[in-house]
Amino acid sequence: MYFEDVEPPKKPIDYPNYKGTMRITWDRFDDMFQMLLDGGANMIRVGFTCHGDMVGYRGKFFESYLPLLEEHLQEKGWTDIAYIYQADEVTKDKIEEFNRTAEAIKTLAPSVKRLTVLQSKFPDRYDAATDIWVPSMGTYGTAVARAKELQAAGESMWAYVCTSSSPPHSELRAYEPGVNHRLLPWILWQNDIEGLLYYGTIFWLYHGPEGHIDDIGEDGEILETWGFRDTNKNLTLDKPQHTGGGYMVFPGGKNVTDTPQATFRLELLRQGFQDYEKFKILEDLVNGATGARAEVAEKVREFDLLEISTSLVGGSCPTATDDTELNQHVVDVMDAIEELLGAEND
Repeated sequence: MYFEDVEPPKKPIDYPNYKGTMRITWDRFDDMFQMLLDGGANMIRVGFTCHGDMVGYRGKFFESYLPLLEEHLQEKGWTDIAYIYQADEVTKDKIEEFNRTAEAIKTLAPSVKRLTVLQSKFPDRYDAATDIWVPSMGTYGTAVARAKELQAAGESMWAYVCTSSSPPHSELRAYEPGVNHRLLPWILWQNDIEGLLYYGTIFWLYHGPEGHIDDIGEDGEILETWGFRDTNKNLTLDKPQHTGGGYMVFPGGKNVTDTPQATFRLELLRQGFQDYEKFKILEDLVNGATGARAEVAEKVREFDLLEISTSLVGGSCPTATDDTELNQHVVDVMDAIEELLGAEND
């Protein structure tokens, strides 16, 4: 995406009196969007994250840009899969500011979906100010009644992982049991959560709060254990807050490998989403079953194969200690799929 201001203002503060025209070429935007579509993406972030009120230079920019963005997405037929990352981790002291910004975005580009990330509870004040709710796993777990209320009202619900929720929530940290990573999509399924937002996959140089030290060299070699260090720079696993946070692949380098390598966490998460896909296939077959398939579907309902046992998932947290029961559940789901596909459907 390329912006060009015709007759640009001399200074940003002159923008409220600026009479020029904004022109946008969408070539690179379209190439990137299409690349993501070709790769299988079904929801794509466009634009920006809003912080602060839309006033002054900033407000004038968005007043010009957002209607053009909406018009282009409509022309391309992309409004159903594009969203604006409207606000990040809204806190109680920012509610009024957020409400004003959300109302402005909705007015300027009403057909473009808006996503809002929550770090705390679901405030009633901005129920109508977003299209996609994204609480942290911990926030969802502590406000599950409110979340279920919004979901029952037809609100779209995602969840996000950003090393902000404490155990036993699954946060894709390197020190967690492997089964936790695989069970994360199961937690989404059990709670009817439609999407998962993860804040970084190659955030290798992020060290979190004060106390972290460099743990990776310029060549990609590992210099220190990927863990949390206290203020005396002693490695501790008592509070390994960001261990694994922000990276799902290891970088290449002369002391590691020439190419990035997937972590076990990424491979287990992928396996969990493959499990999720099996649940979805079974659900669609059960809901569409007629004739002989209807009888098989009834057996599936009796065995609650589309429900996750509390010994595997408890609310928004994993509860399994190994993958034995998990693997058996997947086998039972696959057997049910095979039986349904083998039965006649009217």
